Amino acid sequence: MKYVHTFFGVFMVCNQSQVLVDACNQIQPDILFMVLKSEAQSLKYVMEPARDRKYCLVAYSKLLVEYAQRMPMETCVELVCGLIELACPASKQTGFQIASSINKGVEDLLMDGAIDQTFAFGR
Repeated sequence: MKYVHTFFGVFMVCNQSQVLVDACNQIQPDILFMVLKSEAQSLKYVMEPARDRKYCLVAYSKLLVEYAQRMPMETCVELVCGLIELACPASKQTGFQIASSINKGVEDLLMDGAIDQTFAFGR
């Protein structure tokens, strides 16, 4: 799936996301969104070369911005999670933990001290 994401990313950079969505819709309406729902997590494997990683980050982010209103919510969530993992892979020890990787509510995170109190109260 890494190569499919690389192809889609390069295609969207060289053309437009509209062209890719239209081409996929000729096969079956919204098939691209169905594929992304099930395979967006594999975006994290597009690490090398750096150009492909950058292309995927930019192209899929732009796709998300342009089609967020048309995408099913589950697809948006999976795509955002895949983009977060691609942007900051778990193999890098940055000292930060991605909030989307924690399966707890805000109250539980406050009890654990995982998030700042100002975040929870919108200050």
